[in-house]
Amino acid sequence: MNDARKVASAIERLTQLVRITGTNAERAALLGSAWKRKAAVQARHYLSGKRAELEGMKTSLARSAQAYRAMASELGAKELRPYQTLNWLFLWSLTADAAQRRMYLPHVQRCAAAANAAFADDPDAWNSTMVADAALVTALLDGSLDSAGDVALANLISCYDDALTSALVSPKQRDSVIAQ
Repeated sequence: MNDARKVASAIERLTQLVRITGTNAERAALLGSAWKRKAAVQARHYLSGKRAELEGMKTSLARSAQAYRAMASELGAKELRPYQTLNWLFLWSLTADAAQRRMYLPHVQRCAAAANAAFADDPDAWNSTMVADAALVTALLDGSLDSAGDVALANLISCYDDALTSALVSPKQRDSVIAQ
């Protein structure tokens, strides 16, 4: 089975599961990730000359954002779900205007603090990369990738390198982080 069919099958099964049992944070994250993977497959097709894939990729990214947002923490909410929130804000930031993006910086700082606390309690691959993800989302929201360019990018690369070397990360987990 090729990548496109595997991803489509995963999305269909997850969608049916959510329809039957309702959504929760884990299912929202899995569905968001599956839609992101579909967008990646469509991006590869687009880059290989299949221009029609561009609209499909945009739709897949929008559906990914929608899945993550379903369980993302709202501004000022007491309960914080950093994984879903960071993934939603990452995707949302790609099309939001600068003023809207800056409004969410304190929210990302809360997510970063929660990610650091989670990593201190359990230094696994997912908790370590959430810290780096918070740095990436911060850079997207505050525009520092535009203004600081190569320096900001080098800092983000260092964050991800630190995340993947400071935690117990299996080869499969490393591949998953890199693919996302």
